[in-house]
Amino acid sequence: PGAQGADAALDRLLRLRAGEQVELHATSDPGPLWRRVRRNDSGGWGITTIEQGPPRWRVGITRRPPEPPLSPMAG
Repeated sequence: PGAQGADAALDRLLRLRAGEQVELHATSDPGPLWRRVRRNDSGGWGITTIEQGPPRWRVGITRRPPEPPLSPMAG
């Protein structure tokens, strides 16, 4: 509930490995949680809105694999 639930969700999302995904169910807009995720780790995330409340929100969140480094162009 409240801040404890948001903290637990944030912890779980930040522990996702590349390619893993979760479906988040919430009774309030998950936008503030998503902003916290991005502040803590701006790396590759995908988010898909499944149901946009009120009264219920459902979003799919995927941890994307890191982008491969760009190779220098041969000149």
